Amino acid sequence: MSARAAAEFLDRTLRRFGPDVTVETRNGFVRYHRGGAPFAVLRPLARRVDVGFRKVGRADHDRILDARAARMPLLPHRVVVEAPGDVDSQLMAWLRESYEWALEWAA
Repeated sequence: MSARAAAEFLDRTLRRFGPDVTVETRNGFVRYHRGGAPFAVLRPLARRVDVGFRKVGRADHDRILDARAARMPLLPHRVVVEAPGDVDSQLMAWLRESYEWALEWAA
């Protein structure tokens, strides 16, 4: 899976998280919102995809990086996807968690 294929897979998956997902493409980013609150951002680059999200509680895993360092809009955490194994159940669980809590953050 190339970075482009990973971005396409993640885009399809995030759009199916729920009927209330809205998508906004802007300046090289794709933002995913729920109830007006962003829960994920994809930033496709030449050889990787930066995946931004919110993490409930401490983001103390070595895969989770500070999103501000990559100028990810509105979301504090990111994971770099470079290889097929990077899109795994752990990343998908973090994205699902971000989606589930988006309405709380919007309030």
